[in-house]
Amino acid sequence: MAENLVNTWAELGKGLDKIYANVDPVSTKQYMELYSNVYNFCTKSHLDEVTPLNRGRRSGNISVATPSGAEFVGEDLYKKLVTFLEDYVNHLREGCQTYRGTELLEHYNKVWESFRFSSTAVNGIFSYLNRHWIKRELDEGKTGIYEVYNLAVRCWQEKLFVHVADAVTNAVLELILNERNGESIPTSLVSGVLNSYLN
Repeated sequence: MAENLVNTWAELGKGLDKIYANVDPVSTKQYMELYSNVYNFCTKSHLDEVTPLNRGRRSGNISVATPSGAEFVGEDLYKKLVTFLEDYVNHLREGCQTYRGTELLEHYNKVWESFRFSSTAVNGIFSYLNRHWIKRELDEGKTGIYEVYNLAVRCWQEKLFVHVADAVTNAVLELILNERNGESIPTSLVSGVLNSYLN
């Protein structure tokens, strides 16, 4: 499975880089190829590379036979995705450090909207993982596992937002104060920030 994971992630990683860069649009064909990479990994890895004796989900020391183990594969891919998202969001956070006031709000809104849009696309690419491995983990009450879009938002909150929250909040309050003093303010900046709070 290790080799399959390396090969699968080589393609997925390039695709995710392109999606999150949000410079060139990803074609429908490219999108479907990325989806197929996830699907093929989840459905082939288990069936091709485990022996019939240890096929199935383990429960304590007992191996429980399953009609198809495909839905139980996905942890390695999920971990790769977590690492990718954390690294990417850390990079975005570094880009926020140089801004203050209104400029910070403009930059924050821009990167948030781009990240949110890209994460919606990535959620679709990993929808097979959402429906099978992630669903099983959640059904079994596992903590620290999230559907892919929610995982992306959580990475945003933990790796970026908490580090800029004070500066962003102060900039919003300053805009609101300016409005109370009769100044015209870009209300879209305030609503955009509030939207990121609520996601």
